[in-house]
Amino acid sequence: MNPPEASITASIAGDDIVVTVVLADRATEAFPLLRWNLPADGRLTGSLFEVNRNGKSQQYLGEMVKRRVTADDYLSLQPAKNTKQPLA
Repeated sequence: MNPPEASITASIAGDDIVVTVVLADRATEAFPLLRWNLPADGRLTGSLFEVNRNGKSQQYLGEMVKRRVTADDYLSLQPAKNTKQPLA
């Protein structure tokens, strides 16, 4: 199973870092995504990214949460209908 393609952009808005993630499934079958890896409420709850500043790794200071995984915890990213269209 091939992972989806991702386009990630980041900007600074005041004291916040705004991250936009666009995913596209270029495969022929759906790709399972854990709901809690998607910031539906606008907040990350785990260390999903490696952050570097001026070439030095930065420590993640957010929440660390462990959960039991069930089938209901997944969303299904459906394959893109136009596989030639570039990500934004």
